[in-house]
Amino acid sequence: MAGFEQALWSEWSSRMIQEYGLKRTGKEFHGPCPNCGGTDRFWIENYNGYVKHHCRQNCDFKTRDEIIRGDGCAPSLPTPNDNVIHASFKEFPLYDTDTPYHRRKGVDLIGARLDGNNVVVPLYDLNLEEVGQQTIFPDGNKRNSTGLDKSGGVFGLCGALPEEGEVIVAEGWATTASLAMATGMPAVFAIDCHNLPLVF
Repeated sequence: MAGFEQALWSEWSSRMIQEYGLKRTGKEFHGPCPNCGGTDRFWIENYNGYVKHHCRQNCDFKTRDEIIRGDGCAPSLPTPNDNVIHASFKEFPLYDTDTPYHRRKGVDLIGARLDGNNVVVPLYDLNLEEVGQQTIFPDGNKRNSTGLDKSGGVFGLCGALPEEGEVIVAEGWATTASLAMATGMPAVFAIDCHNLPLVF
């Protein structure tokens, strides 16, 4: 039984032999099975220094093993609660339908602002000129400015771009804002997966 202490031959074989009246036959010790009875169907052997038990009737190994351990002929099994981890869960906040998107996602308004309950994110082209905005509604729906041309690459900023150095590039404002919060690095987000290669 993987995960449980196994019976060392040097420590447990003599107890088993005595308890079940096993007789030596070559390298094995035979006798009645502690689970299903019989006269000579049960046997034990030294397998790499451990006691291995078998039954020629192929009775249930788990039941047989529990009986042997219960008889004090092998290490006892841990109690069921020994391997249980008790976790405590804090209550998840419940939001109403008007809760702003950034609060639902647990991110700061990095590179964005609130307009009522909507998160509004400015969008830029590759020349760093503002070309529109993305509005994210409390339910997570997103709307880009009418007529926004994404063909040349459009992105939003989460933090100021450095003159040189590394910048995180990701898809979506909330994901990118959370990366900026976690790393302290400036981050750029493409507004969708099709726009990502153009921005990168």
